[in-house]
Amino acid sequence: MIELRKIRSAFHVLLWSVVAVVVACSTQKSNSDTPGTCPSGATVACNCPNGSVGVAACTPDGLPGACACNAGVGSGGAPAVVQGAGGSPASGGTSSATSDQLPCDVSAIVSAHCLLCHTNPPQFTAPMPLITWSNFHAQGVRTPDQTVYQLVATRIQSPTSPMPPPPNAPLSDAEKATMLAWINAGAPAAPAGMGCTPTPPGTTPGAGGASNGGAPNGGAPPIGGSGDTASGGVPNTAGAAGAAGASGYMNATGPSDCQQYYEFTAHGGTGDNDKTPFPVPSNTANDGNQYTCFYFDPPYQTGSEGLWFSPVIVNTAVIHHWLLYAVDQKTHTSGTFASCNAIEAGAYLIAGWAPGASATSLPADVGLQLPQNPNGGFILEVHHFNPNPSVPQTDASGVRFCTAPQNTRPHTAAVHFTGTEGICLNPNSMQSVNGQCVPQTNQGDIHIVNIWPHMHKLGVRQQIVINRAGGTTETLHDAPFDFNSQISYPTDTVIHPGDTLTTTCYYNNTTSAKVPFGEDTQDEMCYGFLTAWPVGALTTTPMTGSATGSIFQQLRCENNLSILQSCNGLADVPKN
Repeated sequence: MIELRKIRSAFHVLLWSVVAVVVACSTQKSNSDTPGTCPSGATVACNCPNGSVGVAACTPDGLPGACACNAGVGSGGAPAVVQGAGGSPASGGTSSATSDQLPCDVSAIVSAHCLLCHTNPPQFTAPMPLITWSNFHAQGVRTPDQTVYQLVATRIQSPTSPMPPPPNAPLSDAEKATMLAWINAGAPAAPAGMGCTPTPPGTTPGAGGASNGGAPNGGAPPIGGSGDTASGGVPNTAGAAGAAGASGYMNATGPSDCQQYYEFTAHGGTGDNDKTPFPVPSNTANDGNQYTCFYFDPPYQTGSEGLWFSPVIVNTAVIHHWLLYAVDQKTHTSGTFASCNAIEAGAYLIAGWAPGASATSLPADVGLQLPQNPNGGFILEVHHFNPNPSVPQTDASGVRFCTAPQNTRPHTAAVHFTGTEGICLNPNSMQSVNGQCVPQTNQGDIHIVNIWPHMHKLGVRQQIVINRAGGTTETLHDAPFDFNSQISYPTDTVIHPGDTLTTTCYYNNTTSAKVPFGEDTQDEMCYGFLTAWPVGALTTTPMTGSATGSIFQQLRCENNLSILQSCNGLADVPKN
């Protein structure tokens, strides 16, 4: 109730009557009604009786004040948070004290970190856009019991499932503080005329156009190009953003010593040269997630080494990520594909892509040992997300890579295994397992150039520690793990004779069953795939070869009997 003051004139009586009506219609509580959560002097959004959004000023005691809503004004009147100058309260048009825009400091952070995926329409299987105030106040798509801005607060602080996900740079401490202050205030909209709209990276004009316009062959990651050579900018003048390239990295080139280029992409037919787009199933039984493995024979000459691997991204609406594995004993016919749910025994990671990642290059003096014919092969595992079966989708994403003959570069590296197979996770528990790697000491220093952590869906973190021969330790790798965003970590680390490695994998078993080591995604793994040279030095036992010549059998640096510590012992051994 509003206590009217003593009025001395009829005009004042009328004036206070109008104010009473307006304020009485504005007594809805804001979205932040907990003491201390509404900083004094700030504003928060609030709900009005007509379903619109108003603004409430925070009081000194940390609570929102009365909600200023939109009441009608005359056609020539001012906004009705005060009385109209020439109109009656219930007639004419409406106006708003707020907008659907974000505060400009929040908008800048969203622009820099979120719009690779959360644009409108969303890209790379993101569930919602993050462009407007309404987007942030919507209910979560996959967690409808929370608003999007509440989910944002959780994810930007998560040590195991951060947003933005790797390999994208995380928010700085200052950026987190800005976002959390805004969210804790109820994520208010910007006042009308004072907000900003997030802009996807690469869509704003350039700072100064070059005389020859954009570069040919497409632009920077993740997709598309930045103009063409004929556009002709003017020096010292803002250059307009170029149009997006139509086919991802199809025209990208690798280092100057690349001699042959090849592509492995998703396809809908059969045969090594099939380029039919792959019809992406919706797989509603798995919430729209579809994992498909495409199989390829090595297309290069025997003895070739890999130098560079670049993503080819075609349908950004459904592609989530892809992984390229190699095997030294292929089990499928080249040019075919099949639904799959994990890597097969003996497969090791060569390259991969997730949103935000770019091409992977070996160091300039290192080539990568690749599987060879007639036994070797590649598996391109592609994760699509297509939750809407009524909208047909196709895709032809994959990888473009280059090779050169052996000894083109001074050093040859290979992918080695560390970790353990001794995995038996108890139901509804958080656990860790670890494995020891004792490398060879007769080949001198070992140079590690890349790290690929690999676990399955219950894995949350992996750590690899170097135990130096002198008694000190160094952390080679320690980062959250996300099965749906598996990435590599380039490094330049030297292992000296006498040093050892400890690989520790951390899990959160949210199921009601024991989980053993195994190939399927409902099982678990603990591997650190380390690209290192010289080939074979990072192994527990010397390279003695095998009947099949399998790298898988030769380049393991772990306790081969650790499988006995899995839930079912030898029953958990992968079946080749």
